[in-house]
Amino acid sequence: MSCDHIKDIKIQENAKRFLNNISNRLGEVFAEILKLQNPSDGKIDTSEVLYSVERNFRKELSKEISTVQLTKGNLKEPKTVVKVKGNSKKDKRQEKKKKKESQLKKIINRLTRKSKLEDGDQEKEVSLIPMKPEAVKRIVLREKELLQFDFTNVMEYAGETNCNISMVVIDGTGKPYEKEFNLGKNYREVMNIGQKKICKIEDNKIKSVSIMDGKIQLELKVTDYFNNSLKFMYYVEV
Repeated sequence: MSCDHIKDIKIQENAKRFLNNISNRLGEVFAEILKLQNPSDGKIDTSEVLYSVERNFRKELSKEISTVQLTKGNLKEPKTVVKVKGNSKKDKRQEKKKKKESQLKKIINRLTRKSKLEDGDQEKEVSLIPMKPEAVKRIVLREKELLQFDFTNVMEYAGETNCNISMVVIDGTGKPYEKEFNLGKNYREVMNIGQKKICKIEDNKIKSVSIMDGKIQLELKVTDYFNNSLKFMYYVEV
């Protein structure tokens, strides 16, 4: 309904007021009808919210705990409970450790090879074994570096009197980089302190180093190319 066609301003205002009152009253009537048809019981339907929360909770819980499975059995016999490993933080740490050990084994296997003896006819198996950090002492000075290898508690080197030594650069996580370090470029001289004998650098290895009383002491004179902030993993070839 409209009152725009009424020319008299006063009558038009009264008509607008009348129409507004009718609209307000109709709104109240409709509200009453809706209230009667849909009475409020004071409850809220939270089924969708609870479902969403429960689903997220189960998802997070499954990441942290082990799964439990029941094996099939007879009706008279109790079923066996079997725990299945979950994806906990401990499992992830163990996986990371296994991965690092696997990488190390690959390097050892790759470096383990056959080497001809000096007579050229016979062959022997040569193994490169990584030294444990606690068995190596390293002192870096201005123009030289001192290294000590202690084999007294290393069974792999029991009875050995001679060996070759190689070095592999590692990063902060312990990851090795086999071809990143050149011995000849970084050391101009390597001396076996125990024998006071200069050791030969060949094939990126310190050759024919004598083991005396289960230990090796080396003095390595560095070149200008040497970076004393590098960290190494040491391999001994016997």
